[in-house]
Amino acid sequence: HGELFLLGRSHERFQVNGENFYGADLEAEVSAASEHVRAGRVVALADETRSSVAIVAEWNPALAPPTQQSMAAAARQIVARLARRFGLTVGTVRFVTAGSIPLTTSGKVRRHGVLSNSLDELWTYRRGEQP
Repeated sequence: HGELFLLGRSHERFQVNGENFYGADLEAEVSAASEHVRAGRVVALADETRSSVAIVAEWNPALAPPTQQSMAAAARQIVARLARRFGLTVGTVRFVTAGSIPLTTSGKVRRHGVLSNSLDELWTYRRGEQP
């Protein structure tokens, strides 16, 4: 008989086009997609239509200050990686300044309310626009 292991928390799971995803899985891929993303400071959630993913990522302060071109290049890398790895459509990639994404008392990103919160936004890519 095989073993069954359940990983992840149900409240961290969301659906996009009827498929289940865990935010932590997508967030790890976003962090790995571009050096410009601050590791561990990414939130991935279903958008309001549940047909695509919305990404909020802190810009890595250890690198040069962001430019329109560097943010567009990072957005393209994120969109391509999530499409290739998960077959997902990314609706938005929102870059914010370091320290903008709220954390829990244990140091994890606080996903709830991130899309609606007023964060120190640098730049946003929206599907249909040329990043």
